[in-house]
Amino acid sequence: MIPEVGQHVKCLLKNNTIAEGIVEEWYNNYVKLKALDGKSYLIIHHPNEDIMLTKVMVEEKEENSAPPPTLEKVIQEAPVEPIDQMALDAKSKAELQIEMAKQEREIVAAKLREHHIGEVKKVKYGQPGFFKKPSTK
Repeated sequence: MIPEVGQHVKCLLKNNTIAEGIVEEWYNNYVKLKALDGKSYLIIHHPNEDIMLTKVMVEEKEENSAPPPTLEKVIQEAPVEPIDQMALDAKSKAELQIEMAKQEREIVAAKLREHHIGEVKKVKYGQPGFFKKPSTK
């Protein structure tokens, strides 16, 4: 079965790479997939040799549910406040640093709670077995 144009597919290639996209063209000598972000294409030159498995993604639509909002509706309903991207990046990095510090403190505290001092082991020194003491008889 050859996937139809417009279907969302995932292809497992021989080198364990997964190619995912929307089918633009599917022929015996090449396959052209459009990336999900719509900014690039993926071309597989020898699909009969390179593709080991193809998964066709099927969308199941519920009859009782409302249709998903379109991009235009989402944009219209979005707040109009300008967002300073650098402040957003800085805030998220600072929050990540704080979270990482908290996790490190928790790990150190857990290690300190789990550590128990047992009795001190004494080392017994002796001569190795290959030095035989001369027998005295």
